[in-house]
Amino acid sequence: RWTSKSTRKLAAKLTARGKPISPQKVGQLLFALGYRYCRAALADPALADDIQQQVFIEAFRDLPRFAGRSTVRTWLLGIARHRVLDAAKRRRRSRSHLDDACAPTAAEHADPRALPGEWIDETRLLSVLVECVYELEEPARTSVLLRFQQGLSYDEMAQISGENPGTLQARVSRALRRLRDLIEARFER
Repeated sequence: RWTSKSTRKLAAKLTARGKPISPQKVGQLLFALGYRYCRAALADPALADDIQQQVFIEAFRDLPRFAGRSTVRTWLLGIARHRVLDAAKRRRRSRSHLDDACAPTAAEHADPRALPGEWIDETRLLSVLVECVYELEEPARTSVLLRFQQGLSYDEMAQISGENPGTLQARVSRALRRLRDLIEARFER
């Protein structure tokens, strides 16, 4: 049961904002809010599960310090973003030690083009979109995910990242152009 003083305090803050929630639901909320972001940002379900556990523990530990200067969602996604960046750095370091001559996966050789007369269905397009999002460089990928997957405003993104909203807007705009080019290249092959 999530009935500690800090969860009751957070539940009261959420209720005061017109969103009634029981203390028991706070634990579930903290876990669920960042999970989708972790899965999308890491593209590795097992690693995302591990990172989300870290996010949950850190968020629950820091509940007493949550001052309400931002929404719970923004606060939690800020924690998730930092843990995802840490995991991505660790993954890059470990991959740099692997042999570059590893055999490419079947997904890397898959032909995303439609067969003659075949319509591009939403599932295939979504698959190509997800692959292309992961080809974006890290700051751009995170910005795109926060903006479109999590639906954050540029001001909320700025609270999480500590960057200027205008900088984030420009980064997302450039990332979308790059994403369009990547998707078009996949379908022109």
